[in-house]
Amino acid sequence: QDASATPGVLTQLPDALASQTAAPTVEPTAEQPAPTEEPEEPAPELPTATETPTEAASGATLEPLNKTPTTATTTPSTPTPSGAVYDPNNLYGKPSMVDPMDGSSIGNWKSSGVLPNSEYLQIFLDDNQINVTGKKPGFSTWFFSWPTLKDFSLQLKVNSGECSGKDEYGLIVRGPAHGAGVSYGYIIAFSCDGNFRVTRLDSANPFSFTDLVLQRQSDHIQAGAEKQNVIDVRAQGNKLTVYANGNQVAEVSDSVFLKGRYGLFVQAVDTAYYTYQPLELAYWVVDE
Repeated sequence: QDASATPGVLTQLPDALASQTAAPTVEPTAEQPAPTEEPEEPAPELPTATETPTEAASGATLEPLNKTPTTATTTPSTPTPSGAVYDPNNLYGKPSMVDPMDGSSIGNWKSSGVLPNSEYLQIFLDDNQINVTGKKPGFSTWFFSWPTLKDFSLQLKVNSGECSGKDEYGLIVRGPAHGAGVSYGYIIAFSCDGNFRVTRLDSANPFSFTDLVLQRQSDHIQAGAEKQNVIDVRAQGNKLTVYANGNQVAEVSDSVFLKGRYGLFVQAVDTAYYTYQPLELAYWVVDE
């Protein structure tokens, strides 16, 4: 994939840019900041959902908390903390791609030429910093970018924002190709109170999921509002390893999804219009 003149920042986008579906489109309740930069080659226009589709396309999918999960088919292994802090820079060298999550890279998160702003989710630029808002409490929401990865290490540096309680931020990985008509993947979510979970989204319509790691507290997560944390996910074959600030907190083996796109995840639980700031995202392609 072609990169821009800025090392590690991709601005020339393929047709699979990013997409958002499942929730009806409504008038936004807050003004969306105008983008400050357009891709060098704008992606083709993507359809805008005007009603809930019978088959959810890939992108932001929104489901309430009171859904019943499917029976877990995999069991997480007991985390085995290592004395050394996990640092993919030391293991793999220079990242394959770095997204600085500012005005120079908002094209990675646009759909139909604009940043998403629906009834449930908004991604916007404020003071040259990307922000992610979950608008409706109790609904899981995510938005895929365009790269498709198989074996990788993915790192998200994040500021928790004005969160409280069980408000969640994080990642979804190994999601579907753009336009696949379905939504799935592995959700890695940190909560404001210092817990985390790993969930396999099996289907968005009908909504079903499998808990791979039930919500669990970790002393390695900086709990509270306006705290900075680093989420690392290493995916190799059927093994997913999760790190909080360089410390391993979970490892699961699951073979349902072995490659796909990544995205940003948010769930407002205790805070209306919960907003966090993804400060930097990077990935390293591993053994491909």
